[in-house]
Amino acid sequence: MAGLIGAGLFARTPASLISGDLLFEALVMAVSVGWLVRDGLFAFGATAVEDVRDLVRRGWPTMGVGVGILLIFRADRYVIGAFAGASAVTLYSTAATLAEATRTIPHALGQVFMRHIAERSPVSLRRTLRAAVLATLGTGALVAVVGWVAMPVVFGHQLHHAAEVHDARDYLLLLLGAEVLFCPFFVASRGLVGGGWTRDTGVIGGVGCVAAVASYLALVPGLGVTGACIASAATYLGLSLATVGRLERRLAERAREVASRHDQAGSGHDGPHAVVDDPLLAPSPFGDGPVNA
Repeated sequence: MAGLIGAGLFARTPASLISGDLLFEALVMAVSVGWLVRDGLFAFGATAVEDVRDLVRRGWPTMGVGVGILLIFRADRYVIGAFAGASAVTLYSTAATLAEATRTIPHALGQVFMRHIAERSPVSLRRTLRAAVLATLGTGALVAVVGWVAMPVVFGHQLHHAAEVHDARDYLLLLLGAEVLFCPFFVASRGLVGGGWTRDTGVIGGVGCVAAVASYLALVPGLGVTGACIASAATYLGLSLATVGRLERRLAERAREVASRHDQAGSGHDGPHAVVDDPLLAPSPFGDGPVNA
């Protein structure tokens, strides 16, 4: 943000803004690498080929959700520009950028949730989802008020007519509603990654991308920017339902597997107190069910 503001004060051109953004992104990256090195999390030296292969093997399935979500977040602008014109993209982007500010807390909750799932620490899926929804509603209400007041002040010279300001405000409210439907995805998708179920996230992301583009192409030509808002909401809801449902099934399967291993350990030759060196027997919160909490 500081880079964009500084570049904008220097010269209000796309090249200047992009250069300022790149400069400060590079600064953030350098500081982040420095902290990782300080904490011993970024070691320089030879890398085993087997480790690289293992990382690629485990990580490549997530490209479906990474690339898919990236396209979902960008395809709407291109479809709107193709069918409704550049001015419509300006209105939509103004509203969408503000609405996306509500993703900050769900993102953070998803990161913490992913770690809990990976470590099998006590955590409730539904309680985390409720927190994400409530946080999105709260920040969404704040963004709605701020955006409603700030839009004509900040973008008044670009939104030339009062009708355009009114439309941008309407689009903001629609997209804020869509963000409420989308926030469960940020929690559940990271839960799938934390559990090692990366292929599930990849498939859901890829299918979601195709569905999103199809929705935009179906609704934008006839409804314009309003159609893009509706398509976004439908896509977000579908992604949330798919990821939450899949994660619930995965957690239930893991709970049954853990219970089965416990039963096998208790009926072994060493008696009920036998110690089994199996990571599945680590303490798990899924006996009483974060799925049903």
